[in-house]
Amino acid sequence: MRFSIQKGHKLIIKENYINKQLFIKEIELAAKKLGLTSSLGDDGRIQIQKDGIELCRVNDEGAVFFRESDLERCGGKSILSAFSKSVNDICEYLTAMEVVPFLKARGIDEWKQLCEFNRVVLACHPSRVGIQFVTWERDYDGSGVNNGHYFSDYQKAKRDFAVRAGLIC
Repeated sequence: MRFSIQKGHKLIIKENYINKQLFIKEIELAAKKLGLTSSLGDDGRIQIQKDGIELCRVNDEGAVFFRESDLERCGGKSILSAFSKSVNDICEYLTAMEVVPFLKARGIDEWKQLCEFNRVVLACHPSRVGIQFVTWERDYDGSGVNNGHYFSDYQKAKRDFAVRAGLIC
């Protein structure tokens, strides 16, 4: 039996580092968006299935394991690629959330500031429906934010941030 692995960002889940339940929830949401099902396996890895056939497993470091034979049986090469990109994104933003500060803005609590450029902020926070992202513009004196664009998709939030901040057209 041949296993392959795709390594993303190193994501270490410890009791006071990254919340394992949040990681599992985000992986489950990513799978669901692609029409896949997920469950926690006996080995502690998250099993991802397509049409009842195992597509891959994800460990708590964000590594994606799969068998070439399973990909051929369920025609899952393109969907595995999309899912692997989602896992990399999840590892990226969950890791960032652990080290970035809370956003300092009048009337805003519990949002983590991922980045700021040209008076535009990209922030995130966990919610009942997964991690939510927002881009805001700083107000005239920089103490508050306004004109929020809200996202549940990390890539769309990053793109919106880049456009609003003038990094891309």
